[in-house]
Amino acid sequence: MLRDWQSHMDYQQYLLSTLPEFFNVKGDRVLRLEGSISKNA
Repeated sequence: MLRDWQSHMDYQQYLLSTLPEFFNVKGDRVLRLEGSISKNA
């Protein structure tokens, strides 16, 4: 099971690549979570 997990860095890259599309749907939530999402980027 663990072998299929993404690394934290890969997951952050995935989030950053999908945030623009997500922002169009739920922009207010993205703004509230931005600090947590980008804290380690």
